Amino acid sequence: MNHRPITRRDFVRGTAGVAGATLVLLASPAPGQTPAAKGLLDATPALRTPVIASPWTRIVEYPTGLNDFCLFRDRQDTWHCIGIMGATWEEEQSFFHSTGASLSRPFTKQAMLMTAMPAWVGSRRSDNNRPQKHAPFVVFHQGLYHLFYRRPPGTILVARSPSPFRWPDEVELVFEAGDARDVCIVPIEGRFYMYYCQSAAVEGHSQRLSCILLRTSADLRNWSEAAVVHYDNRPANHSKIESPFVLPRPEGFYLFARDRYVTDRCLTRVYFSNDPTRFPSGERAWFGELDEVHAPEIVQVGKQDYIARVSGPGHANPNSPARGGWIEVARLDFTHKPEKD
Repeated sequence: MNHRPITRRDFVRGTAGVAGATLVLLASPAPGQTPAAKGLLDATPALRTPVIASPWTRIVEYPTGLNDFCLFRDRQDTWHCIGIMGATWEEEQSFFHSTGASLSRPFTKQAMLMTAMPAWVGSRRSDNNRPQKHAPFVVFHQGLYHLFYRRPPGTILVARSPSPFRWPDEVELVFEAGDARDVCIVPIEGRFYMYYCQSAAVEGHSQRLSCILLRTSADLRNWSEAAVVHYDNRPANHSKIESPFVLPRPEGFYLFARDRYVTDRCLTRVYFSNDPTRFPSGERAWFGELDEVHAPEIVQVGKQDYIARVSGPGHANPNSPARGGWIEVARLDFTHKPEKD
């Protein structure tokens, strides 16, 4: 299905309507233009380019491979790192869990999380019974930690707990669609914005494209229908733009997304918009790049931003270790403007 345009007001009201609806997106650079879209700087004089501003500090390390993860601080100021672990895709059936008091020192390994096949709670069900657990993301709201994750190929589930150390062996179905994965949830204007990647049909294109989609909610339980907020022009039945992370800042909204079309290095692209429901689209719509960053997570300590990366598997990161996996953190600064052409 090719979907109708939708406005930001639809999201604020929570009435998106049609599943997979396409937003009216910001203009993308024309073919042959540089990645920093012409006019973007003039239109947004406060725009800054994110840069890695310190050496990387390794906070998590395991003898088994690691992949997409989340990094968050609980209500007692303890940092948690939860994510995929397994030497093979078949082994990725539980989450590693490490905790720490600071981002500058190694974390302590905790017991593996969600090791069993969970039972269903709530009224919705899925016939998907695969055991794999992928790409967790944790949000705290109204006394509960809400852990969202994917059961491949595209079933998004949520577990809820009053403690990030103990999770029930039961989940609720959020939605399922295609290859949906890599959820990132951001509170914006009193609602929760859920960004994720998926191959989707886009109006005006005859083939499915790599997309970043958005759903919103007031309570992390009832979600709007989906809308495309970014797409790449190249056809894809499985999204090659993945691991989105949206960071609100005073000057606007930054979308970080891993570009898997690039295969000779590990590259995260950065997009900018004044509107969190629409980001520049097309093959060369980014304005910044972060090299050697896979599945980024961004957190803040005081007024300082930090970015975390994971080693990832060999097919996603050509520089991943032959054995084992790690999570590393570096300072992320926004003090440099992109240069005009």
